[in-house]
Amino acid sequence: MKPSKDTVPYSGIQTFLGRPYVDRPKGDEDVIVLGVPLDAGTSYMPGARFGPAGIRRASMIYKFYEEEQGLLDISRGKIILRNVKIVDLGDVNLPFGDQKAAMDTIYRKALELKGLKAFRVFLGGDHSITYPLVKATKEEFGEIGLIQFDAHLDMLDTYMGIKYTHGSSIVRAIDEAEVKPENIFQIGIRGFLNSYTSYKKAKELGTNIITIKSIRTLGIEKTVEKIIQKLKNKPIYITFDIDSMDPGIAPGTGTTEPGGFTYSEISTLINEIFTKLNIVAMDVVEVAPLLDVNDITSKLAVSIILEALGSKFP
Repeated sequence: MKPSKDTVPYSGIQTFLGRPYVDRPKGDEDVIVLGVPLDAGTSYMPGARFGPAGIRRASMIYKFYEEEQGLLDISRGKIILRNVKIVDLGDVNLPFGDQKAAMDTIYRKALELKGLKAFRVFLGGDHSITYPLVKATKEEFGEIGLIQFDAHLDMLDTYMGIKYTHGSSIVRAIDEAEVKPENIFQIGIRGFLNSYTSYKKAKELGTNIITIKSIRTLGIEKTVEKIIQKLKNKPIYITFDIDSMDPGIAPGTGTTEPGGFTYSEISTLINEIFTKLNIVAMDVVEVAPLLDVNDITSKLAVSIILEALGSKFP
């Protein structure tokens, strides 16, 4: 069901970009959007369970655009998403109070998309949701690359005895989804919340850590060249933690860190990566609308997805 074009952005059924809601894909979609409203893996400030709803609400301002006409990207002077069919599958119906069961449910739901040509956009949810989504993606595509935009490494084996948390998503992708560590790039890492245990684990396993300081020293172009050299022939999953962005433009998340990406930096990075590599799926996680200011974090998440889709479907 699609919201009427005659209604204002704050009225009607809220779907991503106001695109049609469908119970199940038909197989002719270009982009599939699926919400994963879970924050039981959060270790500090909760609220990311409302991320999918907040991102959809913020995206409704774009529902005016027609699929046949596309959307103007005035910064690059081009039309994007022309004749790109986007549908919203709603949210995964998750069990309450059982994190392992939630992981299994997310995995099974993502695996239902196997064989479809569509690019997948998953709306989180805390970062624990990435592990089962990556697991399903790897099962479908075989050996994959994983690019993580994040302030934090998320390499804790457990947190206070809990195995599936937003601080363990990447190590779970390695030890349970069996993504090769050398095919993982952790981009934008910074701050003082990265424990030595996480750092040691990442170094021992051999993931590629690229701090935000090193990006600004090396430059975006050369940073992307390093990624391309390793991942150019692989299907790639991108996980985008909104706390990779500077809290001045992304306050609505549970573990903010100063000194994050500017919008100009992330726009350039996304454009370079999406135009030069085979990105098959992405998630945006850790958006917590109840912690936000004037929905700016949710709006930022929408813009990041539009940057990605605009580069994928120019």
